[in-house]
Amino acid sequence: MIAFISREVADDSEFRVVLERVGWEVEGRSLVQLTPLSVSKIPPAEWWFFTSKNAVQFFLPGKNIPPLLRIGAIGPATADAIDRYIFRTPDFIGNGDPEATAKAFFTVAKKSRVLFPGAVNAQPGIRAYLGESIECILLNVYDNLPVNNPPEMTAAQALVFTSPLNAKAYFSVFPYVFGQKIVAIGGTTAAALAELGIPEVVVAKEPDERALAEAVLGSC
Repeated sequence: MIAFISREVADDSEFRVVLERVGWEVEGRSLVQLTPLSVSKIPPAEWWFFTSKNAVQFFLPGKNIPPLLRIGAIGPATADAIDRYIFRTPDFIGNGDPEATAKAFFTVAKKSRVLFPGAVNAQPGIRAYLGESIECILLNVYDNLPVNNPPEMTAAQALVFTSPLNAKAYFSVFPYVFGQKIVAIGGTTAAALAELGIPEVVVAKEPDERALAEAVLGSC
């Protein structure tokens, strides 16, 4: 059995380890090309909120952190990335689910200006649930476009998509094969797959590699 995931997976990736332990093969490659963008001015805000490890990587290194600034992360993996770059635990860490995270974040950040560094094609995600009492400021720090030459179609029995753009990049080139199990990292990616006409999508219980691997095993 083969599982494809739309990101690069290291040898010690939890997704790989969990599946290979029970005899699966793992194919991992991103279908999206990320390109940093120049940022000439950072708008003032009380919070910087990061919704992905990519946003952290493309924005945070080398930045002077204002002394009173508070930092938020959508989930533990993004929080770990922040800690690696600035040796600081974020002031707020969500559970990875945009709606649940937004509700929890609202209680600590209402009436604040919140800067969201992210991608040009980023989905609204958490911002869609925050309401008008939080001023959301979008800052494009990297571009994300489908790769020009996607790899050959995979023969995997399970396809795991880690973002809406990866899902769109794959199914814009390759057809859905009846019987393939489709796994989404979260509700936003699942919604994108539904728009693409994918009949059944399993959503991981948590947006992390172990939960993705468990979703593959549970669906096959």
